[in-house]
Amino acid sequence: MKDGDLLQTIITKNILDKINKRYYAFIPKTVDFEHIVKTPNFSNEVTKNVALYSDHGLNHVLNVATEIPVILRTISDVHLPKRSEKRSEFMIRYGTILGLIHDIGMSDTTSFGREMHGEFVAQEVFRSNFTPIFNTMWEENIGNIPWTLLYMQNQGILKEPAKTVFREMLSLAVCHRKVLVPVKILNDPKLLREQMQFFVTKSLHYQHLKNAVQSAETQVEIAKKNKDLKLQKYITSLQLAKQNLENAKPAEISNADLLQDLKRHYSDFANDSFKWLLSENKEIISFISDVIDTLRILRCSDALRLRGTDLKTSAQYQIFVSQFTASAIYALTNKEEKMYLLEIDDAISSGEANLASVILTKEGNLRFEFHRGLFHSGDAEERGATYLARLVAQLKHDIFNTFVRPKSDIHNFKPLSNPKLLLERTDDFPKFTTLVAKKTIKLDPNLKETVKIVPSLKNISQVEYQHYLNALEINWSNKEKLSFLRKIAEQGFKTEHLDIDKAFQHARITEIKPKEALFEAKGFSGLVYFPFSYGLMGTPSGSYDNFIVAPFTPLGNTGVIRGDIRNATIVARKSVKLLIIPKDIYLNYWHATYSVEEFANLIKKKMV
Repeated sequence: MKDGDLLQTIITKNILDKINKRYYAFIPKTVDFEHIVKTPNFSNEVTKNVALYSDHGLNHVLNVATEIPVILRTISDVHLPKRSEKRSEFMIRYGTILGLIHDIGMSDTTSFGREMHGEFVAQEVFRSNFTPIFNTMWEENIGNIPWTLLYMQNQGILKEPAKTVFREMLSLAVCHRKVLVPVKILNDPKLLREQMQFFVTKSLHYQHLKNAVQSAETQVEIAKKNKDLKLQKYITSLQLAKQNLENAKPAEISNADLLQDLKRHYSDFANDSFKWLLSENKEIISFISDVIDTLRILRCSDALRLRGTDLKTSAQYQIFVSQFTASAIYALTNKEEKMYLLEIDDAISSGEANLASVILTKEGNLRFEFHRGLFHSGDAEERGATYLARLVAQLKHDIFNTFVRPKSDIHNFKPLSNPKLLLERTDDFPKFTTLVAKKTIKLDPNLKETVKIVPSLKNISQVEYQHYLNALEINWSNKEKLSFLRKIAEQGFKTEHLDIDKAFQHARITEIKPKEALFEAKGFSGLVYFPFSYGLMGTPSGSYDNFIVAPFTPLGNTGVIRGDIRNATIVARKSVKLLIIPKDIYLNYWHATYSVEEFANLIKKKMV
């Protein structure tokens, strides 16, 4: 079952429609062009405007929800302990539900609403506004979670009411905000319970003031460390933030209206809420572990959100990077379909505008693809590399840090100790990626052995992309490499020039099954293949006859050399293993031609 289809089996149309109508549907309409032009102090706080904030509406949450099973399968036994099929299925279903609701707080389209959208979801699931949605979830047994909890309650495993625990599990969607729930708290159920009780019982206004103090304290610490000349300015801001927090009135601190809703669920919230997180029952401890690891996946999926050409803002505006300045450009359109290209020089926005994709590989590494490396000036190139370096370092911290486990982990599992940051070369200017790598290491010298430059996989079909990423990295000895080179030489391939240490870098071995297409005509040529046996049939473009592919004959190399599209479709008639060479490696280390004299001498030898 495809992950998109899986989503539909977990989230019924009825539930999706209710959530969308209540929280997401009106976001683009609310933060449209008119919203922008009427925003007070727009020019001073342009980067905080929700209309220009990366999309956190329905498309975004569906993307996050769909990626939950993909990420779980990818990092199982690498960053997370491997579970039984039953437990993994629970985590997928629970994570998908969290993915759908984690950004309902973005329905408040003010800057305050954006900043507090995490705390909002922690509270909202307890409010009467959410009750119709909650009841539908429960009645439809969404993701089989309600029945699972009822079974645990009926068996005496779960001491708290199943409905209450389910509501609290939904409230944990706030944990997608790493800044609100650091991994230290995520790893400690007791601390997590205390934090959740704080999120639910304190007003959003009070929490906003408290967040401002914590943010100002961080700024002061960084300024002191970097000996920033603006240190005194940050100290003054911290003093003001502390004063605002101290001046908060009791009515502004307590969550009076929500406390009334809480009385419907608890007789004593302080003692009874999130109590299962303190359980010493072995089955509940395992259950808690599954819940917390699902939250890790949610955090990861949110960080790896939709990028590239499909990325839009909350107002559905396109975002892209300028070739001239490396800044972010927003294509703003009004109701009359007039388009205004707004350029903003903001490090985060500009970096994200040039980030085509970022994924977790099955080896546990982060792989980055960039849109552009060639800019119209050296200054723009420097800025573009700087913005991306900051983003790479940030995503590395956000994602890998979330997999740090407590010393007392019940699984005795140790995540991958040194995951890599794989930066793909840019097609238009490969050396740009080297600059990004240098700047990333400059930001954090500890990343010197972590940052690696890898060949570009840009523009290749999704099928070939997955073939390559899921293929096995080769670990051949020099003897095996030389044996392979002799075999392809027998098929006419020129090999005398090859440096076997460099030629096999990033090479992988894949296997395609009967009736499976290796690649199709008209697709972009980004990979070269060498089949190890017969079993492949080619259908060329035009009216030419089909052909059988001989073992150790290169496939796709002509398109790579031309820098053009494929001119044939290759389909497997039986299972065939192949060596895959990325185009960068092929062109730099494999490609060679015969001169007329070399060719003539070669033919003479073969005729003797």
